[in-house]
Amino acid sequence: MHNLSLRPLVYFQDIGGTRFLLPVINSLLKLLKKFEAIFIFHEKSSTFSQALSESFNNNFAYTSIKNFSIKEWKSILTEENIGVVVCTMSSKYIDMTNCNLIAACNELNIQSIGFFDHWKGFDRLKDADNRFTYMTSIVGVIDNYVKDGLINEGISSERVEVVGHPLLETISPKNYNNDPCEAIIISQPNILDKSFNGIFNLPLFENESFIDRLASTFSSKFSNLKLLYKSHPKEKKAAIVKADLFKESWDEINKSKKIFLGFDSMLLFESYLSNHEVIILNFPEFKKYSDKSIPYDFGYSVKDFNELEKRLFAIVSGEYNQANTFSYREVICNSIDRSKNLIENTLLK
Repeated sequence: MHNLSLRPLVYFQDIGGTRFLLPVINSLLKLLKKFEAIFIFHEKSSTFSQALSESFNNNFAYTSIKNFSIKEWKSILTEENIGVVVCTMSSKYIDMTNCNLIAACNELNIQSIGFFDHWKGFDRLKDADNRFTYMTSIVGVIDNYVKDGLINEGISSERVEVVGHPLLETISPKNYNNDPCEAIIISQPNILDKSFNGIFNLPLFENESFIDRLASTFSSKFSNLKLLYKSHPKEKKAAIVKADLFKESWDEINKSKKIFLGFDSMLLFESYLSNHEVIILNFPEFKKYSDKSIPYDFGYSVKDFNELEKRLFAIVSGEYNQANTFSYREVICNSIDRSKNLIENTLLK
């Protein structure tokens, strides 16, 4: 007999966090079914609900929610007799639903297991009074870099466990037969002023945006290379005149080799592991728009337009021998099992 008081609720909010969590939850479906788990999806991640087994259709309490309050969560947690909550640690800006779920668990003394799916955003654990209102009972993190960062913030080491990154573990390098014919800018939202405007659309270069200046270079020197822009899910809509919007599904992206440009998005990491060409835009103009960068060297780092142009020329001319300086296998190996064990140890204790 299992302990019914430990009935799990699994919540998916952001797209990145959902993609992180799904491989783990899929590996636990049999156990979660035994514990009569329910699943709730935010509207941003609702399209992923079909990724779970059809046998769990009756376990979807909601498949498209947003802006849930602490009171609403407490009502659900109580009515559904929830004893354990599994979620990721989403940002507290724009939509507080994920944070309010954690806060509700803490008020009701319900165990919660969170997962940190990036190397930045430690502020999401604290409320306006600098209290850890949005910290789960225990949190799984990618590596010791994040663990040490949370400990430095004041979290007890016993509440932080290194589990890797389940999504990254599922990515393997592809063998492409083509030279890149598309360069895709991965958006970076402005978190500095909480406007979430894309920083590559800001007039940071003599009143010109990065996209507009790069588009001018493309039209004159890289006419055979199409420039595209992938917006961030939280980014406010911007008037992008000189770059087409990238609309292809991320899961369909690996059909041909591409060039990806960006600052510190996790999608750059994924692209690198898939064997695409990745250029990190370490321009000084962008430094203040992120609280922490990815703590590993990967892809090509450029500091200005001159270096960027040279790197693009090297890639389109076939001189791309991307250095594999990131020992990612050591960091992400067994991520699914490690994350799975964190949940199992709570349910089966």
